[in-house]
Amino acid sequence: MLLDLDLTDRRVVAVGGGPVTARRVAAFLEDGARVTVIAPQVCPQVAAHVAVGAVEHAARAWDGPADLEGACLVHTATGVPAVDTAVRRAAAALGIWAIDATDAAASPVHVPARGVVPVSGGRLSVAVHAGGHPRRAVAARDLAVAALTRAAADGRLAPAGSRSLDRHSVTARRSA
Repeated sequence: MLLDLDLTDRRVVAVGGGPVTARRVAAFLEDGARVTVIAPQVCPQVAAHVAVGAVEHAARAWDGPADLEGACLVHTATGVPAVDTAVRRAAAALGIWAIDATDAAASPVHVPARGVVPVSGGRLSVAVHAGGHPRRAVAARDLAVAALTRAAADGRLAPAGSRSLDRHSVTARRSA
C-alpha cells in the first residue's frame, strides 16, 4: 500500500549520517518535517542542511529509545546492523513507524521511489513501490516519469474539467 504522509511540522528522527540518510532527509524536509539527525559524523549533504539550520544534528551515537521521543517517523541507516535493528525495535515498542534502510525484509515501512512531473498549472507526483527492490522501483519510476513528461508536453495530461490541478484531479487524454 502506498501512503502519502503529511509530515508538515512533525518530528522525524534519522539515525545515521551517510548518503542514504541524506537522500531521505532531503525528502523529509521537502515534506515539511522537523528533522533531527543522530550520528557522530554526517556526510556533506546532511552537513549543508545542518549549516543553514534546516536540520538539528545530535553529534553522537544513538543512545536509546529516549532519542525517539516525540517522533512520528524514524529512519535508520547507520550501516551497523545491530544498531539499526535496535532503533527499529525501539520505534516499534513506542508505536512509531520506522524505516530500516539496511534491512528491507525486516523494515515495517518502505519508501517508494518518487519523482515529479511538471504539468500545466502544477506538478504531478509519482511514486513506485517494487516490494522491497529499490533498484527496480527506481527504474520503473524513471520510465513512468519519462512517459508522463512526454504526455504532459504533448498536452495529453491535463487537469480534469475546469478545476485547478491538484494531486487528485488528473486525467490522461488519448491523442487523436
